Formats: sequence, C-alpha cells, structure tokens
Amino acid sequence: MRTSTTVFDEEGVFPVKEINALEHETALEYDRRFGALQTLRNVQEMMGSTHVRQ
Repeated sequence: MRTSTTVFDEEGVFPVKEINALEHETALEYDRRFGALQTLRNVQEMMGSTHVRQ
C-alpha cells in the first residue's frame, strides 16, 4: 500500500506540504487573495537552492 500525506495551513484552506510514499516532500505556497498556486518546491532536490518552479 502506498500512502501520501497533505499538510494544510493553520486555517485548513491551502496545502503547504505534500509527502509522498517515498517521504519526498513538496512545499507549496498560495496567493491567499486569489487561491492561485505561486510556488512549488521539491524539498529534496532544492536543498540550499533558490530555484523555484512556477
């Protein structure tokens, strides 16, 4: 069985982190005004880097 986890912000509205079955983490940031995804970062690949996929 494969599982994944989604962590939401304090209000429970926007996801801020996703963790897949291999425990790879993806960080997400949303524009609260419009609900649009602003940044998506793969934490394992981006350690120490400022590159952001949009």
